[in-house]
Amino acid sequence: MYRLMTGAEAGQVWERVAGGGVLRRPELEAAAATDVQEARDLAQQADGRAAGAQTLAEQADTKAERASNALGNLHLSTLNTRSQADGPQFVDGNRWVWQPGGTPNGGTVVSAADGGMWMREVSGALTPEMFGAAGDGVTDDTAAIIAVMAASTNQVVEYRRPYLIKPTSTINVPASSTHRMSGAGRLILGANTQLGTDAMTLRYVLTILTDDVHLENWVMDGQRTLQTHRLAGIVAYNARRPRLVRPRLYAWTGFGYLLQNCPGALVDDATVTDCGMMPGMAGEDPAATAGGAVGMDANLTPADPYYAAGCIVRGGTYSYNGLDGLSMSTPGGRAEGITALHNGQGDTVQSLSIGAAGIYYLAGADTTITGCTAAYNSGNGIDTGPNSSLVPRVKILNNTCFSNGSAGIQADDVAGVVIEGNTCFNNGQRGFNNQKAGIILASFGQVQGATIRNNRCYDDQGNAQTQTWGLGVGTSLTGGFSISNLLIEGNDFAGNKLGAIGSDAPSAPYGLVTSGYISARRNLGHLPNAVLPAGNTALNPINEYMFITPQGAGSTITFITPGRQGDMLILKSLGNTVTLKATGGNLALMGGTDKALGAGQTATLLYDGGAWSQVAGG
Repeated sequence: MYRLMTGAEAGQVWERVAGGGVLRRPELEAAAATDVQEARDLAQQADGRAAGAQTLAEQADTKAERASNALGNLHLSTLNTRSQADGPQFVDGNRWVWQPGGTPNGGTVVSAADGGMWMREVSGALTPEMFGAAGDGVTDDTAAIIAVMAASTNQVVEYRRPYLIKPTSTINVPASSTHRMSGAGRLILGANTQLGTDAMTLRYVLTILTDDVHLENWVMDGQRTLQTHRLAGIVAYNARRPRLVRPRLYAWTGFGYLLQNCPGALVDDATVTDCGMMPGMAGEDPAATAGGAVGMDANLTPADPYYAAGCIVRGGTYSYNGLDGLSMSTPGGRAEGITALHNGQGDTVQSLSIGAAGIYYLAGADTTITGCTAAYNSGNGIDTGPNSSLVPRVKILNNTCFSNGSAGIQADDVAGVVIEGNTCFNNGQRGFNNQKAGIILASFGQVQGATIRNNRCYDDQGNAQTQTWGLGVGTSLTGGFSISNLLIEGNDFAGNKLGAIGSDAPSAPYGLVTSGYISARRNLGHLPNAVLPAGNTALNPINEYMFITPQGAGSTITFITPGRQGDMLILKSLGNTVTLKATGGNLALMGGTDKALGAGQTATLLYDGGAWSQVAGG
């Protein structure tokens, strides 16, 4: 210890710091530590008070904004008493400038006392509040919504609150406008809204009849249990490039949305649920009861400016709708990454054996349906018909379809269809029209040329076996229905109720084709503990089957069949005499000559040593 004897700190006790010549004052260090802790405590208190102040400030801003809007719109009437001589006005949070002409709209253009107009200078987006909306979800804001829509050409409109509407006619959305919802923003349809006198005629609350309209995060609640008329949320007609991005459409008695004759349309990440049903009323109209729909008038040609080619519906969920979840009929269209669940909930659908699809696609050449999930729908998971004429080049790729009432995938009235990479299991829960297969072809129409490749179709052995076939072909080959030229390759058909590939139409030989050929190659498949019905086919890993049905005597079929060691190929003519012509390479050489099969004759070929040779048959 040391005690200073002179200076300002005379008599104070100091200590020498160990290992050095530095002196320190213990009582000062203790006091400093106390001060530091107190400073920290005060800082924490200040932080807490600042956070509280921020919350209070935000609440105050919200209340002030509401008050400003309400008071501001009262102030708009004061502009009616001002003239050009009064100079620019500051009302409702914006600067207003005088112009000699214009049309008053109650929000951005207001009449001046001298016959001119006051124009609101808006640096950002328009809002319904500028036009007098209360935005409380209770007050009728129909007039404000109509007014802001009418003023939105080349503008962006922000909707941040719930707006109750009860229009008596459709609300039109002008061209080149963007309407964006955020926070609590939504349109709520008032009870018993009527756009006409006939309750069952479909009418539309929001109509797009012009180009380049964008709806973003758009939420509309149709409150269908409170309605007595059939109403759809959104319709776009003869409009180019409409964009519906993340729309949320709930509880409409008609469609959630309908886009017709809309080239370049995009619907991205939609949620459409509980649409297409009227409370307490049977008789759902299939033309009005899908959750969402994208289509084109059948009489349009590619030269028409509204020929709706290339429409895209991407992502999103369509569920619990009256009939189909999503219905599409556009050439070159694409349905991608959609989830369709529990559709077909309407009274008529439930009471009659018709069923409804998760995704229903018809009359659209060059269509692709890919990466979708369709489950628990009352009818088919994915359905492509029937159509009035053959639709070419449809692709159904990499989808998952399970636990649907009918088939996982159904293809009717298509030409050159490719069904590849799909997984279908536990379908046929309700068995409408004997459609119980994982994949079914030509049950109600015609198929000319189909490739069924690399699919997996199986029944869930943990439940009652319902999926009759892995692949069902020609469930009803009567009344002009037909199928020809079918390639079944590389599929896995396991554990289905009756077998891997088959038909319940034994009137056609093998129940598989009515003309042309069917080739089943390198599929995996087996039967459960059931008897294989006459005329149908069980598979094993190496056998390959080609059944030939020529359309006339003397037909020639040229085919290429690369083989693996030990593969067996069974050729059978199901009709008139046919000549099988082999060309080049490791083909079905059959001794190096063309092979003629008479009606009903069979030839069995074995691939051995790099070539095919006949081992049995005529």
